[in-house]
Amino acid sequence: MWNTLSAAIVAMIKTSAEVDSTAVFDYAKSKMTKYPTITVTVAGNQESYFADTSRVGRTYNFNIDIFQERFEQGEDNAERILRTIVDDLISIFDADVYLQTALAGRGYAKPFNGDWGYTGEQLNTRSARIVIACQVIQ
Repeated sequence: MWNTLSAAIVAMIKTSAEVDSTAVFDYAKSKMTKYPTITVTVAGNQESYFADTSRVGRTYNFNIDIFQERFEQGEDNAERILRTIVDDLISIFDADVYLQTALAGRGYAKPFNGDWGYTGEQLNTRSARIVIACQVIQ
């Protein structure tokens, strides 16, 4: 299920007009050569519950991390780029809670705005996180 959901999340991110689809990865990228770069990784916490007497519900959480270089782009432009992408991605996930067909008939996904921060040498990269919680009935 983790791989199915991760692939669906990446596919939805790539539909954004604000994103270069060649800079979207389903793993934590150690070296970024293009900005903005987006990574999708497992958040690491999974909840389980009884959906009914024969099915189990599970919550699969993913982090979507967006990285934007600040100095070459300009700090003000970098901030605007990041805000625009976050707004667009949240809208995309709000509009399709079934992750195209991955959760159709068996669950839904909900985006949450996460942490914003700075990374890299001299804090040259601005980052934002969106958490996607996928509720799945199995």
